[in-house]
Amino acid sequence: MPRPRTLTPESIGAAALTVVDRGGLGALTIRAVAAELDVGAMSLYRYVSGRSEIEALVVERVLSGMDGETDATLPWDRRILALARRARDAARTHPAASPLLVQHRHRAAGTLAWGEAVLGALADAGLDTVSQVVAFRSLQAFVFGTVLIEQHGPLAGSGTEQLAERAERHPHIAATATAALALQADDVFDAGCELWIAGIAARPGAIRPTSGGRDR
Repeated sequence: MPRPRTLTPESIGAAALTVVDRGGLGALTIRAVAAELDVGAMSLYRYVSGRSEIEALVVERVLSGMDGETDATLPWDRRILALARRARDAARTHPAASPLLVQHRHRAAGTLAWGEAVLGALADAGLDTVSQVVAFRSLQAFVFGTVLIEQHGPLAGSGTEQLAERAERHPHIAATATAALALQADDVFDAGCELWIAGIAARPGAIRPTSGGRDR
């Protein structure tokens, strides 16, 4: 008789992520992950306590390449932009898992390192701790919300085309939808970050951001 297969957190997380990529979060079950690993569902319970732990392993897998390393000599706004792009790039590789990135942010080393770096940059911007909380949560909402919107409502998608045809009853929607068809997602994301940075800089006591272009 063959010996029971030995599993690792890495192999379980990889299998779970494959399930999510293929069928979305609704497909993520103990049974589905066990089948992907070619083991019995009860065998998997020897390694994880339930779905929540598997979700955390998925997040670790998605964010395994994301860290909080930034050039400390850069101004705070340059660091924020780099970190925002990094989080978006990581989330875009597996968009179906995006909701888990926020839900399990406190359990994944990648998000903790990223969060520490973002908060450090916000502190350097001159924000007090309460303002840092507000800014950090709004940045999270923007970054991960953007990934979901790009997945379900892309700029060049049929939904935007339909909105562009509503000029008679909804002229503002039609005009912006028409403009959106010519935009690139990366440019919209960077411009959104610039708006966010400008809002942070406008708060009392904040340090003004640097001027000039920002290479990707």
